[in-house]
Amino acid sequence: MSMELYVAVASALPTADQIAAKSTQEGIALVIEPIDWPTQSGFLSMVISGRSAGVEVDHMSPADSEEVLAAFGVPATPSTRIVAFRWGGDLTECGCALAAAASIAFLTEGDILDPEAGEKMSVAQAFADARQCLPGMS
Repeated sequence: MSMELYVAVASALPTADQIAAKSTQEGIALVIEPIDWPTQSGFLSMVISGRSAGVEVDHMSPADSEEVLAAFGVPATPSTRIVAFRWGGDLTECGCALAAAASIAFLTEGDILDPEAGEKMSVAQAFADARQCLPGMS
């Protein structure tokens, strides 16, 4: 089963190092390979709490983001776009997606959108859920 999580962002996207630093500040050690946002599409390698993992990460343009934004009532602006995270049923991958999404949302004042629940998720909840995905962290 594939899972998805989105972050709606209207400002500049953070670097991999900035994302990792925020996650680590929240107690979740995260290392991410460098990200070239304009071309990011597909698997992004990560190490979370000492475990190798990663998730599919896609950067959607403002034009490609309108439908998702409308579904969650997020205003579409010329600069608002979506960072989409996808992973299988692996809890380590889930922890990666949640920690990275929460870090991006915090750093950009973006919105985390959970299509499974059909609602927005707070940064605090995403970090809490990431901890629960990782053994020994909850």
